[in-house]
Amino acid sequence: MAELSLYFESQNGAGPPDNSDTEDEEYERGELTYNERITSKGLPTCAGCHGIDGKGIQEAEIPNISNFRRPYIEIQLKNFRSGKRRNDPNQLMKHVTEGLTDDEISDLSLYINEMQ
Repeated sequence: MAELSLYFESQNGAGPPDNSDTEDEEYERGELTYNERITSKGLPTCAGCHGIDGKGIQEAEIPNISNFRRPYIEIQLKNFRSGKRRNDPNQLMKHVTEGLTDDEISDLSLYINEMQ
């Protein structure tokens, strides 16, 4: 068993890649988009409706998004953008997501996922 361990330790690139810097950058871009960047595109920020903590506004029927996982968030944002999901009043989410790139949606999804 020790020989097997030594063999794997000697292999270049053994183990999963370290993507921590990439994820940190995605998180920072997602945070910026959630709180500020969308306004530069003439769109309301996510925080403007869902709140800084993503808890939403129950009285206004703005949902809590802070308890969803990244894959779900990303799929739903893309569904709003494509028109596949249509349950938002006045199609605000469709309008907002149409102004987002796939990369921005991915970054946002990571940021929102980390609100948990």
